[in-house]
Amino acid sequence: MFLRQNGKIKNPLWKVPQDIFASIAEAGITVKYIQREHLLTFGSLALIKGHCDPSDRLIIAQAITEKMPLISSDGKFHLYRQYGLHLIYNPH
Repeated sequence: MFLRQNGKIKNPLWKVPQDIFASIAEAGITVKYIQREHLLTFGSLALIKGHCDPSDRLIIAQAITEKMPLISSDGKFHLYRQYGLHLIYNPH
């Protein structure tokens, strides 16, 4: 169970980092590490006016490369749909 407090996700069961990884595995979530292909996609993304955060763009590139949906409440991520981003917008 995740709790939200002061804009941050908190979980009272997470005492050490290993607890976080165990929770992620229990939820069936796979952690994808940055690979060469992700960086090639990152390099192919044009800088879009008003959105130049490199961390966001790397997450977007990873989602495009892996052909996996990206869930975000960032109102600017939709600008990358033209590159093949499958965005699930979550306004909350």
